[in-house]
Amino acid sequence: MSSLLTALAVLVASCVALHWHSFRTTRSKLDAIPTVGSDTYILSYFSALKYLISGQKMIEAGYKRYKGGLFKVPTFETASGWLVVAAGQGVSDEIRKASEDYFDAEQAVIDLLRMDHTFGEETCRAETYHIGVTRKQLTKNIETLFPEVFDELKTSFNDHLPQTEGRNEVFLKLQEGFTTQIFLAATALSLLPEALRPLMGRLLSRVPHATKVLKDMIGPTLQERIDKDDELGKDWEGRPNDLISWLLESAPEKQRTVDDLITRIMFSEFGALHTTTITITDALFNLAIRREYIEPLRAEVEEVIAQHGWSREATNKMAKLDSFMKESSRLSGLNSVYLFRRVKKDFTFSSGVTVPAGNTVGCASHAAQYDSSLYENSGEFDGFRFSKAGADANSTKSMTSPDNKFFLFGSGRHMCPGRYFAVAEIKSMLAYLLINYDFRLPDDSKTIPEGQWFSSQRSAHTTAKIQLRKRRL
Repeated sequence: MSSLLTALAVLVASCVALHWHSFRTTRSKLDAIPTVGSDTYILSYFSALKYLISGQKMIEAGYKRYKGGLFKVPTFETASGWLVVAAGQGVSDEIRKASEDYFDAEQAVIDLLRMDHTFGEETCRAETYHIGVTRKQLTKNIETLFPEVFDELKTSFNDHLPQTEGRNEVFLKLQEGFTTQIFLAATALSLLPEALRPLMGRLLSRVPHATKVLKDMIGPTLQERIDKDDELGKDWEGRPNDLISWLLESAPEKQRTVDDLITRIMFSEFGALHTTTITITDALFNLAIRREYIEPLRAEVEEVIAQHGWSREATNKMAKLDSFMKESSRLSGLNSVYLFRRVKKDFTFSSGVTVPAGNTVGCASHAAQYDSSLYENSGEFDGFRFSKAGADANSTKSMTSPDNKFFLFGSGRHMCPGRYFAVAEIKSMLAYLLINYDFRLPDDSKTIPEGQWFSSQRSAHTTAKIQLRKRRL
């Protein structure tokens, strides 16, 4: 018995020694970069736990202290255990403009969501052709599909205000909970030793369950569409102009399967729901307490709809609503860090500081949106900040345009591919609400419920309520 205990003690001591050595080796290569939190072996783990709870505050502190340079925070979310953050526009631009020989965006997301364990190694290494489908086919077909989108929008409002049974409650609930389940599973896995993650990933991941439910629900339809394309080609009469067709047009031959199509659909929903729900919720909260904006926005919407009907062209003309949404997102946002990138080979910044391969970098976003050097009166809400020059949806100030001072949709080559559809969708919902409803916070409160932060990610308040009633004309 004593010999067994001795052997176990030696094994544990050896593991700790190896881990300490790995920690020291990794940290020593980042010694030139200041730390927010502790960088000692034991205390850094407490700082990493603090980052889970107060990551936004740590990033904000680092931005103020090291603006114009880099800092690092200990975290469980990256492969190296460190996140190197660029604080300021200049140093962020160096990451944004760098060659893809240096930075890997996909691998950073795989690390963040522990996708090798939540989705499976094979899935996360497969070709991500759904991104191209979103960027090209979805964007190109917004105008064509807008009547169907608007019909779904009206049906949703009628179904849920007041709430009744919707179109397919099983499908809706699956999609609503999927994003949260992935984030929770990824966080739990990040806290575990690497050796335990494969086993615990299979136990914690809800992806197999979601895949099975969707396969039972839409699998026969997907197989029918695959078979029909194989038999008749891709131009058969009556072929639907929808996501399934677009995916089949772009899928590599070995990925033209029901299982892979379901995975691509889940990925597409995963990327869309999170951004859309938080953005519209933030905008509604701002409208509810800033009622001086309701009449001018309502007037714009009514005028545009009278001229163009409910259409993509109409949403493009809603410059004031676009500005209001953008300002709401500027001050609320989705995260405290954007442009997550895994370093593929050593990258040296203009300051001379080198971040070695294997580490993860990102850029401070939420703190930058309050930077007075980027925005005049940066801490104040100005709903028409971006429309004062008569900007429309095609201007450089619109919500979808590349803007290295606005970070909701990322920046650079990997800017959100679905942003045009998302903004058209959110505008349509807000426009419909403005025309048809009056709304306020309970007790006519003038205080917006604060969002909830977890690590670097933010969600709108999940239990806050807003009161709506049919507009009295």
